[in-house]
Amino acid sequence: MKQTILTPPWNTGIVLVFFLFCSTILEAQLNFNKIAAVDTQYNALVKSISIRENNDPVFLPILHLNKSYQLQVHFDLMEGTPRQLFYGICHYNKDWTMSDLQLLEYLDGFTELQIQKFRASSQTYTPYVHYQLTLPSADMSFRVTGNFMLAVYDNSGEVYFTRKFYVTDNSFRATPRFINPVDPEKVLTHQSISLIVSGGQSIIYNPGLEVQIEILQNGNPMTKKILTEPLFFSGNQLNYTKQDGILFPGMKEYRRKDLRSIQHKTLGISYWDEKDNEFHCYFKPEESRLYKNYHTDFDFNGRVMYALEDDYDASSDYRSEYVWAHAKLQTNVPSDHAVYLYGALTDWKLKQEFRMEYDETERAYSGTFYIKNAVFDYMYATTDDDGKITTSFYEGDWYETENDYLIMVYYRPFGTRYDRLVFAGRFNSNKQ
Repeated sequence: MKQTILTPPWNTGIVLVFFLFCSTILEAQLNFNKIAAVDTQYNALVKSISIRENNDPVFLPILHLNKSYQLQVHFDLMEGTPRQLFYGICHYNKDWTMSDLQLLEYLDGFTELQIQKFRASSQTYTPYVHYQLTLPSADMSFRVTGNFMLAVYDNSGEVYFTRKFYVTDNSFRATPRFINPVDPEKVLTHQSISLIVSGGQSIIYNPGLEVQIEILQNGNPMTKKILTEPLFFSGNQLNYTKQDGILFPGMKEYRRKDLRSIQHKTLGISYWDEKDNEFHCYFKPEESRLYKNYHTDFDFNGRVMYALEDDYDASSDYRSEYVWAHAKLQTNVPSDHAVYLYGALTDWKLKQEFRMEYDETERAYSGTFYIKNAVFDYMYATTDDDGKITTSFYEGDWYETENDYLIMVYYRPFGTRYDRLVFAGRFNSNKQ
């Protein structure tokens, strides 16, 4: 019997080119094993990274599984022409080690995408290109809850920056209660929380192994407290009521500056100046608040909102100007450790570009930093003798301060392969 050999209708050369093209894409995909699971800016061209919901900056980037809810990631590159950029996403355990899940187990759609939305700055002294991406999108969505990290990179694989975010289903429930500290030395300076967590339909057999609670003050990852063992539990209800078991320094209300306009002064601004096609904003000298009485003041609890005055639409993102801001902190008591401007503006880190230098003659710390038109909160921070970041030295602490607390509950029942984020919620210390 004569055999018939079927040949494909396409040209083998085209097949080879297509195979090589696909191989190149796969090789270009980012290897998250080589990236630290930390919010990091790797490229000096990157400025003004922000994550928003409906143009409002978020305290913590949290998405809700299977709900019509999106976050927008914005950033600038300080150059005049756009470049080809991509982004990818990786899933992590509660301790930010990479999970055992494969890409297609936690993502629907494409596993990496090119950033399609960008625009060059318009009518600004400083040229830049503004980029935006959305999570999730029609081309990429999430199959599971947990910790995730976004990485933005170019076609050579160079990473520009990374940002953590979270996906939850809120199948558990957390109920905090703000109470007075028991320690008499901390009654006037700290805020204490008791907490009850309900597992909903889940039955928890060993909460010490299956459940972990994380609490952050004002979305600041440096304040994170981890709870693993409840004081007691019954069925699916866990009770964390240990005396002063969840205790945070109260801080003070954040200092705030409004730099949305270069046309006139706002509260706390001495004057504006223009030099060599650059704008300079000089803050009024400030003082330590360590021994000052507490007073209520409106703040964003550490956040930064990039915008122009009275203009919150998308055009602000590419029409805003970059300016040099000059801050000054007057004090006769210089710290033994370096002093920095600190808040979401600095990614909750003590960055060199926000470091203040002490002048013995002026008896003051001075610092200059580069910022896009914005309203932003900040404090003056240093480190304690253990190397931990603290704002207490120049700002002080007070129990009545209004703070937001973000509570996250992780659940990993026996025999499962990843940590689920089963609750994420924000609670205000002044709203019970």
